[in-house]
Amino acid sequence: MSEKSDDLEKKLDEAKEAINESVEATENKAEEIKEEVKDTFDNAKEKATEFAEAAQEKAAEFADEAKEKISEFADVAKEKAADFAEDAKEAYGDAKEKASEFAEEAKDKFDEYKEVAKDKAAEISEEAKEVFEDVKEKVGEFAEEAGERLEDFTEEAKEVIEETTKKTKSFFQRLFGK
Repeated sequence: MSEKSDDLEKKLDEAKEAINESVEATENKAEEIKEEVKDTFDNAKEKATEFAEAAQEKAAEFADEAKEKISEFADVAKEKAADFAEDAKEAYGDAKEKASEFAEEAKDKFDEYKEVAKDKAAEISEEAKEVFEDVKEKVGEFAEEAGERLEDFTEEAKEVIEETTKKTKSFFQRLFGK
């Protein structure tokens, strides 16, 4: 009976060791996934920041070009008539205000998407600790959502730029009657 007891104890120890190894492997894998999620989030955040900076730069370039053109057209308008110059000044103020509104909306959207991305990353990180398969599923969802949000943000920025371009063209057409 002692041999069976020793054998049983030995098997029990081996089972405990196997369980401990399995738990340790699961924890290690969860940590790896957590790091991958963090890296993915950091990359998405970096790309969003780069995109926002590029959009701001393009908007600044566009604003500078628009300011130059408006200045040139204002000089021509002064030559034609004083009343016409007053109307041009008002239209310039409206265009400047609209450009500021569009820039503020783009900034607000970026900040909103940035906060959503931070919240999602925190949720995914917590879930990674619980179950490996659950983390794998959440990482896929996060990546897909981040892609959709970046696409949405890109589309919105494009629409804002297109709308600003249309309004600027319309303004100049009204300004010169063409």
